[in-house]
Amino acid sequence: MIPHISYDLDGDGIVGGRDLVIANIFDKDKKGSLTLEEREAAIKALRDENLEGNFMWGLEQSGANTEVRVLQKRGIIIRGEDYTQLKDTYPVHPLSIDPRRYESRMDMIKQR
Repeated sequence: MIPHISYDLDGDGIVGGRDLVIANIFDKDKKGSLTLEEREAAIKALRDENLEGNFMWGLEQSGANTEVRVLQKRGIIIRGEDYTQLKDTYPVHPLSIDPRRYESRMDMIKQR
């Protein structure tokens, strides 16, 4: 089935894969076309909320023999072997919010 032209969110005249996935999220009644309100909400989410950043695109182009590690932890996508974003998936520990009592080890020793 060919998707309705209202699914074309980037305005290039073609309903691509990204358009189809994102427009499908905003098609609330799943009738196969977007109303004006749904279309405006989808375009606003793409423009202001960086909705495309919540998805991983182009994995099918990497081929069947390449290993691409993708993890999703608590709503954050971690790509490859870059685990620097992993700390963002956990809530802030209450003790890490408190200011430090001492600036250095020597300050702590002096206070003793």
